[in-house]
Amino acid sequence: MARSRKDAELELDRLQSMYRSMPNHKDDAAQQLAAKIKKVEGEIAAIASGQVKPAKKSGGAVPIFVWVLIALALGALAFAGAYFGGNMVQT
Repeated sequence: MARSRKDAELELDRLQSMYRSMPNHKDDAAQQLAAKIKKVEGEIAAIASGQVKPAKKSGGAVPIFVWVLIALALGALAFAGAYFGGNMVQT
C-alpha cells in the first residue's frame, strides 16, 4: 500500500489485462486475480480520498556522473601506481 497513484493505476491496468485474457474466469487463479484487482482498486480509492498519502520516491540513487568520476579517479590512481611503482619512469 502507500505507493503512488500512478503506480497503482499501472498495476491495475496490468492485472485487468491479465484477467481479461483468461479463458475461464471461475477458476482459482482468476478468483485470486480478481481479489488483487479489488485490493488495488481500494488502494487507488484510498489515495484519491486522501486517507492514505502516496509514497514519495526517495532520491537515494547515486547519479551516473558520480560513478563516472569515481571510475576516472580510480583509473588515474591505478595508472599512477603502475607508472611510478612499476618502474616505468625513465630516469
